Amino acid sequence: MQPGRATHLGRAILCGFAVAALAGCSTMPPAVESASPQPPSPSVVSEETLQEQSLVGTSWRGMDSAGDRTSFTLEPDHTVVVAFNDGEWHDPRDTWQLDAGVLTITVHVDAVHGDLVYRADYAASADTLEATATSTLSERTLTVTLERS
Repeated sequence: MQPGRATHLGRAILCGFAVAALAGCSTMPPAVESASPQPPSPSVVSEETLQEQSLVGTSWRGMDSAGDRTSFTLEPDHTVVVAFNDGEWHDPRDTWQLDAGVLTITVHVDAVHGDLVYRADYAASADTLEATATSTLSERTLTVTLERS
């Protein structure tokens, strides 16, 4: 056999295998696609998540133990719109969270008092919250009964 013929014969055999392999793939049945996508499996929503969702968008009003009118609106992004006497603020440092049935609202006051941290037990059906607020710097404490408005 001549040296050039061996190379051609090897290439011909290799091409033959490639064609046979491709032909074998074409005889496989086509993949069946579902007519409509399957919805994801429903996930279990915790009681804590349901309680937290029940707070989103709610407003709470009351008069604190110092005689000041206080109002909180709980935003979906966990910030709080705060109304205090005749002013209203939406400072991104003012936040809310629910953890183990305790609602915590943190309101930035100033450099002297720091933050006022309000804490109240919360149940999803509650229309009234008994909150205690403590200043993070001056340690001043207030109480307030907040009603859902």
